[in-house]
Amino acid sequence: SVAEQMANLEAMIDQVNMAEVNLSETELRAATARGQNRAIVLHQAELQAELQTTNMLRERRMGGNQ
Repeated sequence: SVAEQMANLEAMIDQVNMAEVNLSETELRAATARGQNRAIVLHQAELQAELQTTNMLRERRMGGNQ
């Protein structure tokens, strides 16, 4: 019947909408993880450069590399 077909169609639409929401949540979690990883890598690079520069300047101040 038309009513059954309409109910089935509405159920399919609900399933598609739910899949899109789940996909969006999955994409959001993945993007969050990528952002966290990128921030960690950037912080590590910055900290490493700072430590290397600080050590080089200390060595120069102490009379090394003359």
